[in-house]
Amino acid sequence: MAQDYDKIFREVLKDIFPAVARKVLGIPSGEYKPLPVDLQYTSEREADQLWEVVPSGGEPFILHCGFQAGNDKQMLSRMLLVDLRSFSCQTFLESSGSREVILAILADFEGEPAGLIAEKIISKLEELCEGKPELSQRTLQLVRLAVLRNLGKTVFNTAKKMTIMIDIKEDTLYREVYQEGRQEGKEKAALNMLRKGMTTDLISEITELPAGRIDQLRQQLEAGQ
Repeated sequence: MAQDYDKIFREVLKDIFPAVARKVLGIPSGEYKPLPVDLQYTSEREADQLWEVVPSGGEPFILHCGFQAGNDKQMLSRMLLVDLRSFSCQTFLESSGSREVILAILADFEGEPAGLIAEKIISKLEELCEGKPELSQRTLQLVRLAVLRNLGKTVFNTAKKMTIMIDIKEDTLYREVYQEGRQEGKEKAALNMLRKGMTTDLISEITELPAGRIDQLRQQLEAGQ
């Protein structure tokens, strides 16, 4: 299941990575240019994020980052380890950029309820986003990151309560799941996720379908039904 979480994290980070570099790694603002992530070795590998960074002052350099949802005992031998949970969520809530603010959902809540943190993040996004399209985009990214902490539904419901409209028409992970809770929509979404190789546990968390039903759908898919 951690691999599925990593996939979600990487997808969202394509858009917000420069903000992560500034806020988490302390790299000064400058120009960030994404590079191809395919690394040609004897065994083929793919980096999570590979960027050419041109700081405001200083020499350009290549920044290679890997992201994981769980702790890896071997990580320290490979690269610098930074745990987002070691940062106070307030660090990100006080940011002036909408991309940085959504990272608060992965930080330390310092004892505050998840629903309250979600409200604070969305309120800050309302303040910073320039128009409804950006607010919708950032809120959807927030929901997807929240899945990493089993809080996807909590954040989604908070957004609805705050009358935030999220455009999920093109989002394969959520577009059928929240159609008024219909069983047919949930099962269609589950089948799409199964085709992408996602695990039963993660699909169950997102769709709220029982694991047994998801296993049945998996068998139907494998049988070509």
